[in-house]
Amino acid sequence: MRPFSNPARIAVHKDEEVYPYYAGFSRLFAEDAVKWATSGDREKLVLDPWNGSGTTTRIASQLGISSIGFDLNPVMVLVAKAEQLDPAEAPVLLPLASRIVKTVRKSSLQDAREPLNVLFDETTSKDIVALARSIWIHVVPGSLLKTRGKLLFTSDSIAPLAGIYFVALFNSTRRFLRSLATSNPTWLRMPSRAEEKIHVPRKQILDAFISEVRRIKVNIASRAPLDKSQVARLALADSRSLPLQAESVDAIVTSPPYCTRLDYGRATMPELLILESMGVANYGDARRQLMGAATAKKPTQKIPLGPTCEELLKGIKNHPSKASSTYYFQSHLAYFNDLASSITEIGRVLTPGGRMCMVAQDSYYKELHNDLPKIIIEIARNNGIAAIESFEYKKSKSMCGINKVSQVYRSVRTPIEMAILFSKE
Repeated sequence: MRPFSNPARIAVHKDEEVYPYYAGFSRLFAEDAVKWATSGDREKLVLDPWNGSGTTTRIASQLGISSIGFDLNPVMVLVAKAEQLDPAEAPVLLPLASRIVKTVRKSSLQDAREPLNVLFDETTSKDIVALARSIWIHVVPGSLLKTRGKLLFTSDSIAPLAGIYFVALFNSTRRFLRSLATSNPTWLRMPSRAEEKIHVPRKQILDAFISEVRRIKVNIASRAPLDKSQVARLALADSRSLPLQAESVDAIVTSPPYCTRLDYGRATMPELLILESMGVANYGDARRQLMGAATAKKPTQKIPLGPTCEELLKGIKNHPSKASSTYYFQSHLAYFNDLASSITEIGRVLTPGGRMCMVAQDSYYKELHNDLPKIIIEIARNNGIAAIESFEYKKSKSMCGINKVSQVYRSVRTPIEMAILFSKE
C-alpha cells in the first residue's frame, strides 16, 4: 500500500483551520497516514506524542479509531480539544456565545490579573480576561474553578465546546496584535512604552469574539461527522516521558518540533498570557519546558544520537562564528537529546510490528546541513524501529528566508519536508 502518492498533501491550508496560527500537516495527509499506520483496523490505538493542533486525533475520530494526543503546551491541548467538536453541535455555538458575551458586560473586573499588560493597556487586558472568565464559567464544570495555579487542561472535564470558545478568544485577540507583527510571523514586537500598548474598546473585543465563533461554526459544520464512541484522549504530557504502559500503542502519526530555532512557546505567547491571567498556566514555565525552546537548559547527559547527528554537532562546536561552540552547540545538543529521549519512549510504548509515520524537515546551521529526517531514522534504528519508505517535497514557503544573513553561508534556502514510514521490529 503506497499511502502518499502525492507528498504535497502534507501541506496545510491555514485559512481552513479552526486555529490558523499553527502549521501542522493537512487533514488529507493525516487521513492517509492514519489509514496506513493502522492498516485500516478500527480496533487499533493511534498516538501522536506531539499532537499540536490535533489533526491526527481529529482524523482518527472521524475514522472511528481510538487515539491519544499529548502536548506540553496547554494552548495546543485546548486547540486539539476544539478539533474534537462534532459538526452536529455547531448550531449551539452562536447562542451560547451570545450568553457568554452578555455575562461579560455585567462582570466585575476588580480582581483581574494582567499578564496581558505587556501587550495591551490595562483596560483592554481586563476586558479580555473578563471574557476568558465568562467562557470558563459557562463551559467548564464549576468544581474546576476552585483550583488555582495548576494546568487544568489535562482533565477530561474540559470539553471540546470549551476548546472552541477559548480558540475563538485566542484568534480574536490575535487580530488586535497585528501592529506588533514582525518579519518573523511567530514573533511579536514587545511595546517599550505605555503609549505603544494596544487599546481595543470592549465592544470591539466582544464583536470580534462573536465573529470568530461564527467563522468557526461554519468551519466545523462543513466537516465529516465524528464517531462519538471514539473521542480522543487529549492531555498535557511530555513526549520524553510518556504516561503510557509499554507496548500499549499500535500506531503513531506525528511530527516533532523542528530544529529551526523556532520558539514554540513564544509563538503562543498571547494565548499563554490569557491562560496565565486566569491562574491556570504560566507562560515562562511553559516556554522553558517545550522541546526546541530558545531557553533550552544546558543538557546534563548525552544520549546516543547516531553518526549524522554527531557529525553535525561536531561541526557546530568547531564553527568559527560567534557563540557556535557555546550557546548554539548547547541548544542543538539539548534539542537532539530531547528528540532521542522521545523516540526512545516511542519505541517503548509501540507494539512489536507497530507502524509509525513521522514528518520531519531539514534545516541549516550556517552552511552546515541539519538532515533531521536522516538523524531521526538513525535514532529510531537504535530503538528497534526501522524506516521502510519515505516521501519528500520542497516547501515553497518557509522561515529560511527571514534571516538574510544566512545568504553569506549558503545559497540553498528551500527546506525539504519528508514523511518517513517506520515499523517496529
